[in-house]
Amino acid sequence: MVYARSSSVYGNQPYSSKRECDLPAPLSPYAAAKHAGELYCRAAYASYDLETVVLRYFNAFGPRKTRMATTQP
Repeated sequence: MVYARSSSVYGNQPYSSKRECDLPAPLSPYAAAKHAGELYCRAAYASYDLETVVLRYFNAFGPRKTRMATTQP
């Protein structure tokens, strides 16, 4: 089974980039659900020997990244 995890599980970190070695700190129901999904994958492997792969998707960044427009109130 392949599970797509989001980098949102890392919450707000004190530095500009997120890393896979960071501890989870979900701040939204969406992020908490993504983290729970990974834990379910681990439990399925431990309980039923179901092979799982978790992919953690991160937003792209770098010199060629375009900025999203923001609006001021």
